[in-house]
Amino acid sequence: MIQRGINRASVEDPDYNRLYQGLAQVHDALGDVDSARSTLNRALRLPRQSNNPHLLFALGLVEARASDFPAARLHFESTLAAAPWFVAAYRCLGRVEEELGRYAAAREHYARGATVRTEGTSFGGHGGALGGVRLEGTRGTAALWCSWATMERRLGRFSTAARLYDRAAMIFPTDPWLYLLWAEALEVAGDVDAARAVLKRALALPEPPHHAYAAAAGLEARAGEDEAARHLFTQGGKVEPVQTAAPPKELGLGFTLPFGRRDKPSTDGLLLLLVAHAQWEAALGYAGCVTAARELFDHAEAIDAAAPTRSAWLLRMRAQFEADAPGKSSAQLARHYFTRAVNEAPADAAAWNAFAAFELAGATPERANVYAQRAAEAELLSAARVRDRHPLRRKRGAA
Repeated sequence: MIQRGINRASVEDPDYNRLYQGLAQVHDALGDVDSARSTLNRALRLPRQSNNPHLLFALGLVEARASDFPAARLHFESTLAAAPWFVAAYRCLGRVEEELGRYAAAREHYARGATVRTEGTSFGGHGGALGGVRLEGTRGTAALWCSWATMERRLGRFSTAARLYDRAAMIFPTDPWLYLLWAEALEVAGDVDAARAVLKRALALPEPPHHAYAAAAGLEARAGEDEAARHLFTQGGKVEPVQTAAPPKELGLGFTLPFGRRDKPSTDGLLLLLVAHAQWEAALGYAGCVTAARELFDHAEAIDAAAPTRSAWLLRMRAQFEADAPGKSSAQLARHYFTRAVNEAPADAAAWNAFAAFELAGATPERANVYAQRAAEAELLSAARVRDRHPLRRKRGAA
């Protein structure tokens, strides 16, 4: 329906390039790369649009989606030739060169983007870095600096990555996700004390997100500092949700949540914190820990019940907890929550797979086979659904 509407509008006003760009985004989101490419090329042939940086950048993303990285590189370079302030193009050029294994070239693009003094206004921080918006008087964007640092970290250049995060924090001192990525890199490098200090800086921000408390508590838990971990989990659970940009998907927080841009306070971060706290309490295995974990899950469900839509991932996590709770597992409760999870999100393959594994472990292979088939069907549907993944976003799991 959206596609038909944009098509009609483009016929009525064929010189309106934003309509073509919108139509291309729909094609790309639906996985129709050829149509997205042809739509953008058509827009570039409009009067005075051959050097439109937004169209050129969008075409570069389409080619990156198609894994044609040399073509993507050409379009990003054309973007910068038309608009040297377009910081996101520097970032994407860096990512393209990374995909091609040309790390020196990637480093050069990141360095150039990090020295661009941009003009105009933007949403700023990580959110503003996603498009070709201009930032007032800054050098690059937080997202560009973090992408550069992440590359260096994955190449084993930990000291270089740390210096980049440090410099970025001087330019973007209020970006919480920068601190969380920095702390994660430091912990991976084995410097727990430095990671702890960086997380304290994140928590000292005027409105730290719940993810900062979850990250700090997780660090203490992994370091064996149980009381410090519990204090941070509890303290974060008392903080009211605030309006914030979504965290970058490169940030490892245990499991993936459906984050998007935030135009109003969201409870997603609080739910994640409560679930992480509950899982940690249950894993301790002390007397009363499983009961405390159930209370945390109950609290999370009560918060979620007041939201416009239910969080199926929360129900799935509760189901898994009830199936695995040390000494106090409940097959009946687990089945109840698995059923609610798949009913809430029937296209969630992860929920169906977890349900199948639960039934197989419970010696009900007939049910397990049915749910495994549902999972396979959901995966097929997922491949055809609208995609929100940036074509140059890194995959989790690398060092």
